[in-house]
Amino acid sequence: LPQLSAGGIAAPVLKSEAPDFPFNILYGPIWAKHLPKFLKERPARKPDKMKLAKFTASHRLRAAITHTTFLIRKIFLMPSFVLFLILLGLALFNTIPISKLWLVGEIWLWIIITNVIIMVIFPITNFTRKFITKGLIYGIINVFILGSVSWLFHESLPFLLLSSCFYFWLAFFSTMSYSGYTMATSPSEIQDEYPSFSKINMIVLIISLVTLAVGIIFYLIF
Repeated sequence: LPQLSAGGIAAPVLKSEAPDFPFNILYGPIWAKHLPKFLKERPARKPDKMKLAKFTASHRLRAAITHTTFLIRKIFLMPSFVLFLILLGLALFNTIPISKLWLVGEIWLWIIITNVIIMVIFPITNFTRKFITKGLIYGIINVFILGSVSWLFHESLPFLLLSSCFYFWLAFFSTMSYSGYTMATSPSEIQDEYPSFSKINMIVLIISLVTLAVGIIFYLIF
């Protein structure tokens, strides 16, 4: 059975608690591609290539794509659509220039850049297994990088500063979501961190949404 980043059940416990369980338990975990060979040879000691899970560049790329599409589909799609309609309405009434609609695309660009940043620099935080610590580091780095991108587009220090908390939140939230992909983190460790993460995440999210809203108003006016 695949682990799916979740805690499993010890084989002896399964047998004692469910004596009529109809399957034989063979100890894993192993990669799915090695399963036929594992079942055929039943090695007493599995080769490292069968069992070791490393968060390689290809795995990080898949995680980045998965999480980016998740953020856009499940969190930002509807708010982006509403924001686009508001900006379009203002533009049609000549309240703002039509070029201001680019803001929606820019927000999506922030999401993509954030996940690319985490994907590329993830190995630098291998010194810690704590995802809150990783998130704080990536959040700070993200503020500087997205701030630079924002400056290239707008050359507006107030908009940059008002958006910086949102830049931080994007990286902080994305980092915890990556915890399910890294393969090196114990589910119990993630579970222990999650209550603290949730509190920090909610505080930062509220602050970032307020400051971003003010920043967007500033962007539209000036």
